[in-house]
Order: sequence, then C-alpha cells, then structure tokens
Amino acid sequence: MKAMRRGFSLIEVLFASGVAAIGLLTLLGALLSIQRASLKTADSERAAALADQLVERTVREVARRENEAFWAAPQDAVWKTGDEGDFHYELKSQAIMARAGGALGQSTGASDNNLRRLTVKVWWWSTEAGSRQGYGNLQVHTSRLINRTRIGN
Repeated sequence: MKAMRRGFSLIEVLFASGVAAIGLLTLLGALLSIQRASLKTADSERAAALADQLVERTVREVARRENEAFWAAPQDAVWKTGDEGDFHYELKSQAIMARAGGALGQSTGASDNNLRRLTVKVWWWSTEAGSRQGYGNLQVHTSRLINRTRIGN
C-alpha cells in the first residue's frame, strides 16, 4: 500500500508563490497607471478651466479699455505671464493680417478696427523633457479672436 501524501513539495510552494507575486505586481502596476491617468485628467481639466477664465478676464479688460497693451503688443510676442497655484500661463496677442499684407484695419486708416488673436498657454510642473515621465503633454492651449469695434457689445 502506498503512503498518502499530506502536503505540497517545496517546489510547488515556490512556484505558487511566484505566480501569486507576479499577479499582485501586475495588479499594482495597473492601479498605479489608473491613478496617474486620473490625476492627469483632473489637472488637464483645471488647466483648461484656467485658460478659459484667462480668456474671459482678458476680453473684459480689453472691452473696458483697461488693457491697451493688448493692441500694442508686437506680433506674436508674449505680452503677459503669470502663475495661479500650480499653473503657469502666458498670453500672446497676434494681429490678424489682411491679404494685402498689413494688419486688418490699418491699411484703411480705421485703426480701431483691428482684429487680433488672443492665445493662452497654461502649463504645470515643468516643460523640460522627462520631468514627469509617462505623464505626456502638460500644457493646454486656447485662443479667441477679438475685434476692437465689436468688443463690449
């Protein structure tokens, strides 16, 4: 008669432990990836909301004629920068050019008929490569056309 086996061999225990460890590490990696994606989405949404607020704030300032620097800014130059919490931002004012070559409104002498594009860039952490590996693009852009004669209507 054969004796009954009453346990697992050392090899079987080690193999089962290894399989369980690999499964747990895979699960942990997936959970960390999900958490990182969730944080990035939340940061992107906050940055997009800030960009929209900056556009609306600038349009109100320009409408009240509080910000003439907007109209006088050099072509495609950053004219305003700042920080709000963890976010940094820059605003650009760019003249929209007519087909004839000049800025709209300037060739006719109607200098108050300028059309400009307001571009807002919001970024967080660092723009240096590799500063947040696996996080991807850490900036949001938005823009809006502003017509000097129609603003405030």
